Amino acid sequence: MKQCPTCKMTVDAKNECPICGTTLTYEPIVDAEKEHIILNKYYWVYFAKTTWFPLLCLIVCVVRVAIVRPQISPLLFGMAGLLLISIVVSIFQRYLPDLIRWKYIHMGEYAEFKISMWKYLCAGVAVLFSFFV
Repeated sequence: MKQCPTCKMTVDAKNECPICGTTLTYEPIVDAEKEHIILNKYYWVYFAKTTWFPLLCLIVCVVRVAIVRPQISPLLFGMAGLLLISIVVSIFQRYLPDLIRWKYIHMGEYAEFKISMWKYLCAGVAVLFSFFV
């Protein structure tokens, strides 16, 4: 773990802060168990960059359902569930790869790819479901 000099967050990165993009190469290693996130302007910009697509898909689905006014159906619940999964995955995107890394022990960045793929896939399928409701 290293502490970023710009955003003052303790992050699990070696070369570059994932929150603000500052180089961490010459920063000393901090003895910490987990990341420490501070709610400042750098975090909110990072948060907006990681959650823009699920939130856009949520807006599209809400507008589509408001226009069509469908009856309650399993497809509507499926759309809502996929949107919820996508938003939760995008919020906890920094922590989820550590939970599935045991499965992909020899593939370092595959866990991050898989998490981001599920974020985009669930939101995209939810928008697709909104056109069939």
